[in-house]
Amino acid sequence: MKRMKSNQSIRRYFFCFGWLFLLAIGSGCPTISPRPEWIDHPAGDPLSKQHVVVVGSSSFLPGVPESEIRKDAEVDGRKKLAAFLGIRIQSIARDYSQIVGDLKDSQSIVSLVESQELRQIVIQQTVRLSFVREFYPDREEKTLYCLMTLEEKNFRRTFMQTLEKNLPKSHEPLSKDRQKAMKKLKDLVSKK
Repeated sequence: MKRMKSNQSIRRYFFCFGWLFLLAIGSGCPTISPRPEWIDHPAGDPLSKQHVVVVGSSSFLPGVPESEIRKDAEVDGRKKLAAFLGIRIQSIARDYSQIVGDLKDSQSIVSLVESQELRQIVIQQTVRLSFVREFYPDREEKTLYCLMTLEEKNFRRTFMQTLEKNLPKSHEPLSKDRQKAMKKLKDLVSKK
């Protein structure tokens, strides 16, 4: 009799344990990954020392495929990157004009750096070099976030190449003042 009760207890124990185990394993509950820090603080991203980092976003809409939402988030990120680069170029132009103010041949460089046309060329060419590093779907907020990065060296190289390509061409070698002005600009761009 005692043996029978003990077998029933063991069976019940295994039965209950088995059900709990199956519930835990087979529940199919999706694991929710924590919201990445880069969404709220992109500048805190480890790459932000060598990269320009921006976050684009797009809302989840009923009936819209996620591939379209990803494209929208990427476009939003590229727009934010373009706005950032525009401000950065204005800052370079302002600082540069203060640094070289009195150099003889610097004014043509200053006016070129300050021109809207050059700014648009640099922005368009530079934004093409950016890439998506990560997407994060926030189902609670119904928003898809997109982490976009651009290497700093790509911005600097594109800026200087575009500037040099668009400088008024002269058959004379660059004057010493103009050489100094270009060197100061390169130094300034490398620091920004």
